[in-house]
Formats: sequence, structure tokens, C-alpha cells
Amino acid sequence: MDWFYKSSSLDIFFKQCNAKRLQRLEFSNCSFFSNKHLEVVVRHCGGTLKHLYFNSYHRMCRDDVKKVREIIPNLVIGNNEFNRAC
Repeated sequence: MDWFYKSSSLDIFFKQCNAKRLQRLEFSNCSFFSNKHLEVVVRHCGGTLKHLYFNSYHRMCRDDVKKVREIIPNLVIGNNEFNRAC
């Protein structure tokens, strides 16, 4: 099942939980995941997150993904495709 939620909903979720303690996040079956979603994850979890997985980044800029790789040590993208340049 492919979930869909806005980046603002993800932001609310992180504000209501203790996101600063998260070390691992996986977004399987979330093909909608965008630059905005990625920004929310980094803003709330960038300091402690050690592993981030998502299936595809065809809705993200390649440069943004490269920047996140500098912040989150183990960034794994399921399909390894770079479709969108910034």
C-alpha cells in the first residue's frame, strides 16, 4: 500500500513525538516523498538520525539528496535512480 501524506502532516507528527531521539526511519512504499518531506525529516531528526531509507527519490532534487547524505550517515535509496536535477 502506497501511503500519502503532506510534509506538513509529517511536521506535525515530529512536533508531537520526541523526534530528537530517533535514530532510524524507513519510508517504504512512500513514492510521494518529496524535497519538502526530506527537509522536515532533517529539521526534526538531522542531529541524531543515523539511518534513513526510502524507496525512490524521483520527486527530489539530486543536489538535495547529496546534501542530506552529508547530515545522515546511512542514507539508503531503494531504487538508486537520479531522475530529477535541480
